[in-house]
Amino acid sequence: MTSSPHHRSVLLVGNRQKPDVPAAFERLRQWMADRNVRISGTLDGDPGIIGGGSHDRVVVLGGDGTILATAGQMGARQSAIIGVNMGKLGYLAEYSVEDLEQHFDKAVGDASLVSERMMLRVEVHVAGGEVRHGWACNDCVVHAGAPFRMLELLLRLDGQDVTRIAGDGLIIATPTGSTAHNLSSGGPILQPDVRAIIVTPICPHSLTVRPVVVGPDATVEIIAVRSNEGTTAVIDGQQSIALPAKSRILIRRAGDPFKLVRHPDRPAWKTLIRKLGWGTPPGR
Repeated sequence: MTSSPHHRSVLLVGNRQKPDVPAAFERLRQWMADRNVRISGTLDGDPGIIGGGSHDRVVVLGGDGTILATAGQMGARQSAIIGVNMGKLGYLAEYSVEDLEQHFDKAVGDASLVSERMMLRVEVHVAGGEVRHGWACNDCVVHAGAPFRMLELLLRLDGQDVTRIAGDGLIIATPTGSTAHNLSSGGPILQPDVRAIIVTPICPHSLTVRPVVVGPDATVEIIAVRSNEGTTAVIDGQQSIALPAKSRILIRRAGDPFKLVRHPDRPAWKTLIRKLGWGTPPGR
């Protein structure tokens, strides 16, 4: 069902570091103002503005990284994001500026276009007592880091020891993140609205350690048995946390889902085919 976008609240977020974003930001702000849309905005990723309240829609100008950063700053209070691609691949950012102007009424008013995707709540207990938190739309990745010796990580699921993994790291991904680092590391592709958690080792030093998919209510725990000076836990490519030996990561499903507004003219699987070439026959 579609309702009128007039008098709705829209937060406009832009990545100032991308050359074309400031001009597009002003263009859309004026365009929306002419349509009596209530607008607030930031070009600097101001967490006070982004996380300060709920909005009918959040329009993000940038690339996928800007979308992930914005969702992370909204934290437990997620509003539906319309991604406007001003970067390269733009896998999550399905709209252009012209697309948004053309489909604005549907994008803002049609609830059926909102894809709700599972998010992860990440809790890092750093050895020594510090506790860090974050939200992941894509993934939490443990990277070996300099001097790039093999890590040893203990994997626990729901409090039970499952295995020790020796290798270059570990990816804990959402279905949305299945097409990101997880894909390049040999993990499975999941439909974005599936409720599940993907556990994918990075270059494991064993033929028997393979990616697994666990249920949405599982608690995934990672303990750094042996790490490097540069070992880090990276949340959505935005937040890096040093991970010395004996540090512990707890990952659970977040309470509020990540909400992304789909392009009305593009079926869900079309993006995977068009932007990543999935299923394309050789030679084409």
